[in-house]
Amino acid sequence: TALNTLSLHDALPISLDVDYDRDKLYVVGIPNTVSVKLSGTKTKVQKESVAKNFKAKLNLRNAQIGDDQKVRIEIDGLEKGVDGTAEPSVITISIREKATKEFRVTPVVKKERLLIGYEVDNLSVTNETVKISGAIESLNRINEVRAESDTRTKLNRNTREEAKLVAYDSDYNKIEDIQIEPSSTVMNIVLKNIEKEVPLEVNTIGSLPPEFELISAT
Repeated sequence: TALNTLSLHDALPISLDVDYDRDKLYVVGIPNTVSVKLSGTKTKVQKESVAKNFKAKLNLRNAQIGDDQKVRIEIDGLEKGVDGTAEPSVITISIREKATKEFRVTPVVKKERLLIGYEVDNLSVTNETVKISGAIESLNRINEVRAESDTRTKLNRNTREEAKLVAYDSDYNKIEDIQIEPSSTVMNIVLKNIEKEVPLEVNTIGSLPPEFELISAT
């Protein structure tokens, strides 16, 4: 029987199952999913592509701490007669000793969201502190952890909205290779109205001709 192979376009996105000591190690460079290309008879390939009983695995149990390590992704659990290849089959990762620190959260609201006449009176978040894990050198780069909302709605009243947590270095570049727990919080925004109504007084300047008299000015 002729073999029928799924084209690269039809490669299946599969979650990557990674095995390592998450309490002691932090791994940089692992994708969440990989594309798996199946080969075999048309019937078996179609069956596997629908059932998806196989797994893409990365075994790092015996890996050592170090940067730029090339590791191979294995495909496990395929039916006999079907082969699977991850694309890419080899990835480059860095394994570092894991560290965890606690940081205070700074809530931020962009000024352009405020309607004219309003300013922020108070900002607070549900999670005032968060735990961040990663390589110690990455944690040492953290200068500030901000709660930032993706919402662009203009503000003219008090509101509560979800905000993601983002870590920045001293130059306010985002630090990506870390894990923030939790990854988001709820931000409470309290506004104050800086407009007020005031009485308008009309002052007259100069004098009228003798035959005129000012009755009122409104």
